Amino acid sequence: MKKVIATLSLITFCVLGFSAPVFTPKIDGNKEAEWGNTPDATSEGEGFDNDPCKYLYVTDDGYYLYILYWYQGDQNASDGASAHSIIAIDTKEGGGNYDPWQNQTKFSNILPDFIISSYHNSQNGLRDIQLRKWENNSWKFLGSLGEDEHYENIPGIAELRIPLSTLGIGKGKEIKIVHYYRYNENNPGISDSTPYNSSASPQSTSPATLTNFLKYTIRGEARINNVETLRNVIKGNEKLLFLINYSGNYEISIYSLKGIKIKTITNTYLIQGQYYELSPEEIGLNSGVYILRFKRGDTDNKVKFIIVR
Repeated sequence: MKKVIATLSLITFCVLGFSAPVFTPKIDGNKEAEWGNTPDATSEGEGFDNDPCKYLYVTDDGYYLYILYWYQGDQNASDGASAHSIIAIDTKEGGGNYDPWQNQTKFSNILPDFIISSYHNSQNGLRDIQLRKWENNSWKFLGSLGEDEHYENIPGIAELRIPLSTLGIGKGKEIKIVHYYRYNENNPGISDSTPYNSSASPQSTSPATLTNFLKYTIRGEARINNVETLRNVIKGNEKLLFLINYSGNYEISIYSLKGIKIKTITNTYLIQGQYYELSPEEIGLNSGVYILRFKRGDTDNKVKFIIVR
């Protein structure tokens, strides 16, 4: 099993105006202390319908963009219509309006090229969160976010992450973000947004124009590998030693040099800055050269190691 023998401090520099440091949150619907207590943007205390948006927190780790926000869910289960929570992201010049329902919600000062739309219908239990990209003058569906990319409490905290490579951005890039809520997909407007937009109306009954947004600058330094190799030779009782660069769920397996899987060591959650070690007994192989694979989501690193008996 894995052993934690020490933990390095997380990168904790902040840019003025951002509540959270650069760190790797766990997507589990819990608000870590690193997020801080001051949202990057808020609408709490304004608008209608018990503040269905409330606040936004944003950070990144050089690999993913992370957003923590309030998710209200379907506030009116009896109307038979879905409620929609939408996060619009503007990363570059060009983009498109996004309102596939009544086409009466518009953007000004921001023209998103990525949309994360979450819909919830409490009457029939339908729920999904989808990612779209503006491409060739239309919205391209990129897929639904899985459990590693999104977690929501209804009502309560929701978290999501998107690879910076998907957004096509890196350190130093400034983006614009706005979160808005549609009480009823059959109504023409929005009932709340973060930052708050005064065109919000009760039950989304009036057309809306979104003019306010949060500016965020990517701060994390991307690292090529999920892990850094500190010791890759086993002699006697020595252990393999690695440093974890990114938090996440890891599958750790051993392969032969021909690419044949020998065994899975573990499936576990590892934390950024954590040391991870493997003993000869845990590996349980004879002298030779092998490959240790660290798979995290859609990324993986393969490390060659040697056993000398």
